[in-house]
Amino acid sequence: MARQAARDLVDLGVPSDAVQLDSTQKTAGAGSGAYVEDDRRGSGFSGWWHGMFGTGNEDTERAGYESALASGRTVLHATVPVSLLDNAVEILNRNGAADVDQRVDVERERETVGTTTASGSKTSIPVVEEELQVGKRVVRRGGVRIYSHVVSKPVEQQVRLHEEHVNVERRKADRELSPEELGRLKDETIEMTETAEEPVIAKRARVREEVVIGKEGSDRTETVRDNVRHTEVEIEQLGTETRGRDTATQDYTADYRENFRQVYGTSAQFESMRPAYEFGYRVAGDPQFRGKTWEDAEGKIKSAYKDANPGSDWDQAKKAVMFGWSKYPRR
Repeated sequence: MARQAARDLVDLGVPSDAVQLDSTQKTAGAGSGAYVEDDRRGSGFSGWWHGMFGTGNEDTERAGYESALASGRTVLHATVPVSLLDNAVEILNRNGAADVDQRVDVERERETVGTTTASGSKTSIPVVEEELQVGKRVVRRGGVRIYSHVVSKPVEQQVRLHEEHVNVERRKADRELSPEELGRLKDETIEMTETAEEPVIAKRARVREEVVIGKEGSDRTETVRDNVRHTEVEIEQLGTETRGRDTATQDYTADYRENFRQVYGTSAQFESMRPAYEFGYRVAGDPQFRGKTWEDAEGKIKSAYKDANPGSDWDQAKKAVMFGWSKYPRR
């Protein structure tokens, strides 16, 4: 599991020389991965602790980790960039990482309990229950990046152009000047200009389309499912002492288990049916059912069972209740 976590960290982008494993359980494959796997139980071990915890914290932190190593566990030490921290934590948790500090606290509590037992007459067993704490964090799911480029393309357009040309023509003539022409007889200069049109190009920029970028937020409700654990303490009376008709139900646990195996097989868990066996035993000792057979009392027993266990399946529990009923001693 530790080696898989190390490989996942390297695949995530953590430098391979920044991931180290240490374990007292060395195998033939040690050191064959892309990460560093070293036996640090020798002279280099103290330097490794110093690298992990720094000066001043080595002695207090070291004991817990040495205890974990001694019990066959593996220590994975990784120097992870801040940007990859959340993903690295998820990888460690997914591969079964244990909280060594929490383990040390539990061991200390057990030592405290053991000391109390040795000096007095009391002991205690902690009853632990996990609580599911659900938080939320912002993760990057994707996005849009828009680039704009200036692109040139050739265009052409036809335009009509006008040109003027001057023509000079000399014609022979033989006639007298008219009085009007005689009056215009003087030095005179006449100019006539030739013109031609040329194409003139001008450009202007116009907005043809706009690309608008924005974000819309939405909320959704997501159901988070996980398993939480808790400890259950079972109290079993030792010995087979019998006090008249008040025989303890624990005396018949072995009988209950054997009957459960024969009747239910693997279709259910014994602990889920144990209450039905014990209910049958208790109800058999009720004064209202003394001297009655199962057939006479079944109707009331069914009602009492369903009242005590709302939503229960009587058809499934019936055989367990009936067997518990049969174990109650009768005179």
